[in-house]
Amino acid sequence: MIKILICLIITLSPLAMSKEFYNVVESDTERDKKKYSYSINEAHDVLSNSIVLIGSKIDSFFGQNRGDDLANGSRIRMWTETTKVEGEKLNTEANIRFKIHLPYTQKRFKIVFEKKADDPAQDNPENTPHDDSGNTGDNKSGKISSKGKTTAALQYIVDSTRNWNFFATTGIRVDIPPEPFARARVRRNWKLPYDVEMIAEQSVFWFLEDGFGETSSLDFDYKVSPNKLFRFSNNATWRDETDTFTIIHGPSFFHTFSPRRGISYHAKAVGSSRPKSMITNYDLTITYRQLLHKTWFFYELSPKGTFPRDEQWKFTPSISLKFEVVIGRN
Repeated sequence: MIKILICLIITLSPLAMSKEFYNVVESDTERDKKKYSYSINEAHDVLSNSIVLIGSKIDSFFGQNRGDDLANGSRIRMWTETTKVEGEKLNTEANIRFKIHLPYTQKRFKIVFEKKADDPAQDNPENTPHDDSGNTGDNKSGKISSKGKTTAALQYIVDSTRNWNFFATTGIRVDIPPEPFARARVRRNWKLPYDVEMIAEQSVFWFLEDGFGETSSLDFDYKVSPNKLFRFSNNATWRDETDTFTIIHGPSFFHTFSPRRGISYHAKAVGSSRPKSMITNYDLTITYRQLLHKTWFFYELSPKGTFPRDEQWKFTPSISLKFEVVIGRN
């Protein structure tokens, strides 16, 4: 009997050990699979975030309005810009734009103050005198108008995540008499294959004097490298008062050589739906931007060429020099 028990133990022990070993191997395999899956997901998240961060950092360096929207804190920009258009007098203009978070509101409310160029392609609530279109003035002559429209408003951030941004704004346009306005704006980001990010933005606005309007934009950002970004922008604005669409579309390329220096290239077509659908002018702009002092004093040099339809597409050169102070950059 004892011999039989010993034989059974000897016979079954390797089997038991084999099963235990199998369970250990299976457990280690599952653990490796989970670790591998986690690594892939983590790498995907890092890559996705890097695409957004690169676009945001470049927008912030070049003073884009989108960069100010995504800034965590308050930010003030003050600048003077001097422009010389061939055949016209020298024009100098001072501007300010600031967005300040109100305390004790969980960063939901901002005071927004900005001056916009008095120009049909730029004077809408979403474009600023310094957006990535390279347009900062009269689209027909390439000049900067000294007549700007200043707005002061309270902005409520309804929702702000990595992919979604929803803003509601109400305020006044500084005029005699003051003109109230309101706008709502939503932005959505999508990650596409090949390091491409698609940014869609929709806004509806109302001014007491001008009535209702709507702006739609669709941008595609391609991360060429950590310091190079290619963007193709499409923008259309409709105004109820004139029942007119104004469109701006074309490519831009941003290249930051270092945290202090960068250059951007823009080619834009500007069009209108009245008196008929047509391109009104083409713009080519190169902007060199450099940090002069610490992290807050910049200068820009921007040669530009405009080809307006009403001048038989005659090349109209201009050049702008801008000095800008940024407070609350981080």
